Amino acid sequence: MGHRIELGEIETAVNALDFIETACCVYDGVREKIVLCYQAREACDKKIVGELAKALPKYMWPNRYAYYERIPLNKNGKMDRVLLTEKHCKGK
Repeated sequence: MGHRIELGEIETAVNALDFIETACCVYDGVREKIVLCYQAREACDKKIVGELAKALPKYMWPNRYAYYERIPLNKNGKMDRVLLTEKHCKGK
């Protein structure tokens, strides 16, 4: 698309929202889509989009949203980005 997108910037904006417990982005290389995986009390995709509209340009908005009651953790207690990537992306 011609824009440089840092997934960390998207994560920072989403994690700053008071209704989000934790979130991370993964990139689906085959579909060329950004997937936002988030943990919250309830699914709130539309609410996230509304808040991101105030904080990020549209080209940085995630293309897909994956709600989790509990984000999977790896053995070190951190978000399991490998598992999330395998689950939500066709390619790396």
